[in-house]
Formats: sequence, structure tokens, C-alpha cells
Amino acid sequence: MTSPNAALRANINIAANTVNIEAGVQTTLGGVPTGYWGPGDHLQVKVNLRQGVNVTGANIVSANKTNVVRLTQTFTATKRGISLENFTNPLPQDTTLLGLWTLNSTFINGYDYGFNSTTFTLEQLGVTGFTYSGSNQRLSTGGTLTYASNSAAAINVNGYVFAVDSGSGAAPISTPTVTSGTGIYVSNITLLNGVFTSGAQLIMTFTLINPTTTAMKANLTIDHEWVSNVSHGSSATIAVPSGADTFTLKPAYVYRLNATFTPGGIQIILTGISSGGNSVSANLPPGNPPVTSLRQHSGLFKITVNSEPVSALSPCVPSCSNSFESPAYAYVLVSPPVPGRLLASGSFTSISGGTYSTIISSGRILGASKLIFLSLGTDPNGLAITVQGKSTQESTILQSSIDNIPTATQNQPMTITLHLASNSTTIDMNITISLNVEGRGVVQSQSGIYIQHGMKKDVSFNFNAPPTVGVYSLTFFSPDYGAPLITGTLQVSVLQSSLQVIIPAIIGVAAAIVILLSFLFRKKPQEVPLSSGKDKPSGGKTSKPNPGPPSSKSLT
Repeated sequence: MTSPNAALRANINIAANTVNIEAGVQTTLGGVPTGYWGPGDHLQVKVNLRQGVNVTGANIVSANKTNVVRLTQTFTATKRGISLENFTNPLPQDTTLLGLWTLNSTFINGYDYGFNSTTFTLEQLGVTGFTYSGSNQRLSTGGTLTYASNSAAAINVNGYVFAVDSGSGAAPISTPTVTSGTGIYVSNITLLNGVFTSGAQLIMTFTLINPTTTAMKANLTIDHEWVSNVSHGSSATIAVPSGADTFTLKPAYVYRLNATFTPGGIQIILTGISSGGNSVSANLPPGNPPVTSLRQHSGLFKITVNSEPVSALSPCVPSCSNSFESPAYAYVLVSPPVPGRLLASGSFTSISGGTYSTIISSGRILGASKLIFLSLGTDPNGLAITVQGKSTQESTILQSSIDNIPTATQNQPMTITLHLASNSTTIDMNITISLNVEGRGVVQSQSGIYIQHGMKKDVSFNFNAPPTVGVYSLTFFSPDYGAPLITGTLQVSVLQSSLQVIIPAIIGVAAAIVILLSFLFRKKPQEVPLSSGKDKPSGGKTSKPNPGPPSSKSLT
């Protein structure tokens, strides 16, 4: 038996697990709480730590479904306070995992140990029954939006249908040009890469015009919108780069805006192209519903310029304000069509039954080798469309050919027939085609040329050959097509090539006829008459006649 006064030695390990250390954990998007996520999204977790010993540690976050961990990541150097932790791997694209998930967060730094958990719903918003029909001038598109977990209709989803040529690289798409305004105004906006994905920037250019010679000062407000005129608190006001001076040095000032989507919003950098000056940068907050790099979406930017004279009386009170919206862009994470050329788009809002429709009427969808359609948008909970409706891949290439062009004489009336064949299986083509002759410009244009899908059509062009001898390039082009249809060569000579061969032959034949006629019609030599018997020679004997046939002349 041990004496009561005996000294005892023992090692005692105490594990303290408390939710007070991890005071809060929730899933957020751009710091805005959200309980709905889609397959392919990148989770963001907001944790609030208040450990007893203020030493950084590791926070281990795992997401599980049916008691199986499906996604986990350790975030190092986590410290006291609020942190936003972004997963680098996306949520699995597996519809069997839809429904309620549990998210566990565990913090440890060698002194403290904390644990907390929350739940979120994995849901998939997708398109079914997508259809399109019509022509490039007016293309009707639409489908139905439903939730995959229960097939319920998704209503009040705002978004766009994009026509994209996945068979080519990025190409610019521009707004119409504005030609007047009071105060400084935005005349146009161009997207250089309207379809892009994670890790890439959205690049656009825009032009500011001062319609007067009055010295002006201005600033810009850059506002992100989900659809036209639907803002959500994601904006920033910045100064114009210093190279603009007072907007009196140049007729137009062109700027480039680079937008980088991040987990916490949008970073923008504005640079003067035509005027130079220092670049200006700003951060647009995510807004609500938030816009971030973690979730695919569609949207656009509204650029507002506020201006007033430096010293003169302003035509507006208190200042002039002009706004212009960019074309819509597509930020794609799930099966991104890269590279891809944005051709056109149309906005929509889904109605009862989840149906939606829009008209694409820009006419720019011709010339695509691999035309696909993307429906992008978000529901009132911020959930994004991630599943596209199945549709046949289209080609809107127009096959063109012309017959051999004969040599022409100066100013000779000519007719050239253009043979057209549509490759499309669904889309009809309504286009304008012009004929350009080198050195003379457009000699004829024809509009309203309608070619049904999969059909052929011949179009004749009438014009006069150039008045000068030479070789000329002919080009058939269409502003709807975006590229020349076909080119050819026309040779103009003094005489047609056939006549150049025929005329010498005619001259030769004529000369031969003249020589022949000269032989036929020249004078014959006169016959000498025989002398009569009465005539006597002057002397000698009478000579005997030569033997031979008797003369046909009678003697009397």
C-alpha cells in the first residue's frame, strides 16, 4: 500500500474540443452567405476563429455526402478572426450526389482545437428541350429550365443564350456606335474575347468622345450587371487615366479595360490606348447575388461617364452623365468551349413551367464551322445553369463558286453568276452580297438573298468592265458573313482574245480571195488571125501550112 505522503508521477493529456474556437462556419460566395451550390462550382467557406492562443494554425475543411468525404482541403496559416477559404477543386459533377451535404471544419494550432459544421444543398440547374429555328436575321431559341434533384421548374432565372463558334479563336464583338451626346459620352464598346474561362481576363475597349472644344473633366463608374439594367451592387467609380488631359487634344479617346474575376469580386485595370497616361485600377465588390470566379455565369458591364466643363458653364446640372452597356459575356467553367468566338446573344427570364425564349437578331452567326448554343444564367438563389440542352452542332458556312471569267474588252457589259450552297441543317440565310472590282469599288449589291438551309441558289451580278486595259481582282463579300465569300480575276484587253485569233485569219482568207480573183479576171492574150490565100508573101515560095487539126474558123 502506498503511503499517503508518497509522491506520484503521471502524464495527463487533456483534449479540449469546443465550438467557441470555431465560432462560426458557413458556405459563402464572395463573402455572401449561400446555401446552394452546383456541380462544378468551387466552394468558399467563411470561418470565424477566436482561439485562446493567438497563433496561426491549420483549418481542415471537408464536405461529405452519405457519410463519405467527397471533397477536402487543408488551409494553412489560418489566424484569429474571419477568413474566406476557397477550394481549388470543384464539387463533383455527379447527379447521384445531389441533395443535402455536411461540411466540417476543424482548426488546430498546437494549443487550441476547435470544430464546427454546417450544411449546404448541392443542386443542378439545367436546360432540357433546347430548340432553335429561323434565319440569321431572326433566330428563335428557347428551352426549359429544371432542377435535377426533383425535376421542379426553375422560374425567374435571368440569363442569356449565346451563339458561339467553337471551331475558331476569339474575335471582337461590338455595340452599335453612338454619334452624339451632351457632355462626354461613350460611343462604342467592344469585347475582344466574349467567351472565356477561369484564369483568363475579359478584355474590352471603349471610346470617349467630347462633342465640343470645351475643356472637360470626367470620371467613370464601372457597374457589373446580370442582364441589361439589372445591377446588384458590384460597381466602382474611378478617375480617367491622366493622358486624357481635358479631352481637347484628340477627336476620340480609346481605353482598354481588363477585368479579372476573383473569389471576392472583380479586379479592373483601365489603360489609355490613344492618350496614354497612368493606368487606373479598382476592385468591384461581388454584390448580391455575388459575381465571382467560383461559379460560371453570364453578365455585362455598364460604363457611365460623368463630365463637366473645367471652367465654363455646364450644359447639365450638376454634371452630364452618359451610360452605355457592353455586349454580354460568357464565363464558362463546366466543359468550356475554348477556343470560342462569340457571335451573338439574346437575354431571357424564365417563366412559369421553367420555359424561356429569346430572339437572336444580330445576323452575325454566319460563317461558323462549329456553331453551338450556350444558355447561361442564375436563379434567385444565385445557382448557375451548368447543364446545356442537347442540340445538333451547326455549320453556317456558305459554299461559294463562280464560273470561269472570260476576257473582256474595255467597258464591256458583263454578267457573273455566283453559285451558293448552304451547309446548315436548320438555319436559313438572309444576306446581302456585294461585288467589289479592284480600283472601282462596289459595282453592285443585292440584298434579301434568301437561302434555305441545305439548299443552293444562283445570284447573277451585272456590271461594266473597267475602262482601262489590265488585270483586276473581283471580290464577292457580305457584311453578314464577316469574310469574303470568293475572289476571282478579270482580264481587260483592247479586243477579246477570240477576236485576236479570228481577225488575222480573216485577213489571210481575204488576201487569198483577192489573189484568186486577180487570176480569174485578168485579160487573156489576143489570138493572131490566119492569113487568107489571096495574101501573097513578098517573095519566095509559098509556105505550107503546119499539119494539125483544122482551124475552127471558116474561110470564105
